[in-house]
Amino acid sequence: MYKTAVVVVGAGYAGLSAARVLQRSGAQVIVLEAQDRVGGRAQTDRSVHPPIDLGGQWIGSGHDRIRSLAGEYGLTTYASHTAGRDILAEGQRVHRLGKWISPMILVHAASLVPAIARLRSLSRRVDPRSPWATKDAFHWDSVTVAAYLERHVPSERARGWVAELLRSEFCTELDTVSMLTLASWIAGSGGFAAAFGFEGSPEQDLFVDGADRLPHRMASELEVHINRAVRRVLRTDGGLVVETDDRAYEAHRVIMATPPLLTRQISFAPGLPQMVRAHLDQFAMGRVIKMWAIYDRPFWRDAGDSGSVLMQGGPVSAVADVSQPGGPGQLCILAGGPNADKLSRVTPAQRRAVVLSSLEKIFGQGASQPRTWREKVWAEDQWALGGYSAVSAPGALGDLSESPWQPSGGIHWAGTEVATEWAGYFEGAIRSGENAAREVIASMREPVDAA
Repeated sequence: MYKTAVVVVGAGYAGLSAARVLQRSGAQVIVLEAQDRVGGRAQTDRSVHPPIDLGGQWIGSGHDRIRSLAGEYGLTTYASHTAGRDILAEGQRVHRLGKWISPMILVHAASLVPAIARLRSLSRRVDPRSPWATKDAFHWDSVTVAAYLERHVPSERARGWVAELLRSEFCTELDTVSMLTLASWIAGSGGFAAAFGFEGSPEQDLFVDGADRLPHRMASELEVHINRAVRRVLRTDGGLVVETDDRAYEAHRVIMATPPLLTRQISFAPGLPQMVRAHLDQFAMGRVIKMWAIYDRPFWRDAGDSGSVLMQGGPVSAVADVSQPGGPGQLCILAGGPNADKLSRVTPAQRRAVVLSSLEKIFGQGASQPRTWREKVWAEDQWALGGYSAVSAPGALGDLSESPWQPSGGIHWAGTEVATEWAGYFEGAIRSGENAAREVIASMREPVDAA
């Protein structure tokens, strides 16, 4: 049996950040990873040049920890391309949003103002560290985003635009996301103005060498055991035993840095506290398919287009120009929630044909003939089960009276879903991991309780 002070389960951004802080404090730590690679929901394909991210990729304003780590390891970023006209696609209608915008578009957009004002006000009242303490929390956690839009946005077209924008963020149907969840996410993402867009937003910059280079650099300094799926965590008189298929690891503390759906597959003996188990059961993972179309050059810029598309009615949710300066033209294409469900039911060849046909209608014939095509269906990844992150069901936050992620029985929690700031982003994962490590360091002299 392997013996160590701390076992970290999961070698994504959260787990590696936790292990890094622990090791630098002098603690002995082992990271267990189920996959044959590190990075978690960061996965970079280096079979093409420049490399492309099949998983998460953007960092932005307010992402201080990931920027600091990237600087420490000498990693560089480039800015998302924002110059030119953004595009709003509604079926056969394609609207280019430049200096001149159709008066009809403006009329429909105006119907959003009262609803956005109410949401902004709510997000300012929510503390993302304790959203359940918000005034009328139970009410706001019982109201779904879909119901809110239906009631407060009179324009059906405008509702469709906002719904597609939010589906591209949460990758799920909006009748499964509560207003309290949305407001808490906005509050934890730097406020309303910072939560959306590209410039000055969480989608401001990208890594030149791919988003999984940083976790690889961190892992190179740590003891990481790959292909070690954790099956059981057993509490004993001496601490905890973490069991994989063929090995066991004895530790004083364990940090769980796995997505909630994967955590539910692990057996805990004795069982987790009721509040933790009940909250884990309330999570559902978003569904997303990420696709890349790569061209010799970003030809859409010739016509004055930015490459940014919000596509209402499918087949995808959003498109973004992520071309590196001086490099080939790269379009990142995201299908989230219902769009991902529909595209996952057809073959890869059919999926490519459908998506490229939609791009051709927007950018012209050249869009249907990329030199390279890549995709990843995240729901088919057994160690992610979807993306970008898991979302708690309506009612789950309002039922809480304290954080479900309090350490108990020597078990601590990390992961982007655990984060109170920048949840759903790499930044949130890093902060959650570092927070968990500090909890462990503070508690190491204390005996493991029997809770």
